[in-house]
Amino acid sequence: MESVTIIDVIGLLLILGLGIVGAIKGAARFVVGLLAVMLGLALASRYGGALGAESWPLIADAEDPAAVGTLAGSGLIFVGALLAGWLIARLLRKLLESASLGGIDRFLGFVFGAARGALFCMVIVFVLRTLDVESFRADVDASYALKVTRQAAALTRPYTPDNTRAVMDSALDIDGSWEADGAR
Repeated sequence: MESVTIIDVIGLLLILGLGIVGAIKGAARFVVGLLAVMLGLALASRYGGALGAESWPLIADAEDPAAVGTLAGSGLIFVGALLAGWLIARLLRKLLESASLGGIDRFLGFVFGAARGALFCMVIVFVLRTLDVESFRADVDASYALKVTRQAAALTRPYTPDNTRAVMDSALDIDGSWEADGAR
């Protein structure tokens, strides 16, 4: 039996904590919030320049009014999309509660939150391996979280851009030597 490292404990706390937050917020709020961010980014990148007028006060005096105007317009669009998402999520939550589907919404919120926690845990393991912090190296190498991160990296490897794949392979020692760990 392998011992549990501090990295594993932190990962479990992160997964459980974000799962609880997800259960409190619910899946509807999670999904609508994610869609609002994606839509906000898409709309801001597409229409930010058109909304951000170079002749607005303070923007006209900037060193590069076009860039500042685009930034201001993009920011307004993004914040507007987030506010619209917040309003929609609130209304959807009330609708789900009135239809007695609040329990399902909260359960799925826990699942999505725990998945987010697992993803954050994998990112932390990847960053610690990339930075090669000596004080964490032994705990990271002995952790179950590293094995799971390697499995996830192996699954996503065919879809990863070449330059990112090279960094991922180097940081996680993905050269086939870790296959004995049962990662594949």
